[in-house]
Amino acid sequence: MNVIMTRVENKLKLFNTVREKSSAKVFAEWNKHEAFVYDEEDCEKVENRALSTTAEGHLFLGEWNDKNEAHGKGIRLTKEGMLEEGYWRNGNLEGKGRLFFPCGTVYSGHLHHHKQSGRGTQQWIDGDRYEGEWKNGVEEGKGTFSWKDGRRYEGDWVGDAMTGVGNFVFASGNRYVGQWLNNMRHGKG
Repeated sequence: MNVIMTRVENKLKLFNTVREKSSAKVFAEWNKHEAFVYDEEDCEKVENRALSTTAEGHLFLGEWNDKNEAHGKGIRLTKEGMLEEGYWRNGNLEGKGRLFFPCGTVYSGHLHHHKQSGRGTQQWIDGDRYEGEWKNGVEEGKGTFSWKDGRRYEGDWVGDAMTGVGNFVFASGNRYVGQWLNNMRHGKG
């Protein structure tokens, strides 16, 4: 059987597996997003394999290194129902990728050890959205959070909280520009 046919069959198996084993929200979000676009080819020696179950019980389709670790381009459906897609390094999701959470939330951006890290965008199922810097899975650095009701905060974040200097626009159009501490106005503003 030729290599292209094998890849198509593996992707079809993965598609059906995601539909059967993940939550309806994960499948719906993954299915409506455009295909993940990989940058240039990786120069390291990797082996493409059929849809496989990892030692931890997750399903993985993609490239593996000679140490039997996910390495290169790939997609993983965790036993908890999360879909992880992107670049893998020695068994970890690293660099550009996407996360589809069981609740329907979608993250797209840079990752480090399967967590949001660097620049990225997260869209919640309720319509809220954060675009900016992340560290170890939390909003950290400069970023903008937009609520579906029209509120918007643009500024500093520490540990998932508005902390530092920021500009908050209320749904009414009023605004507060100044200092924040743990999601509360604080100091000058």
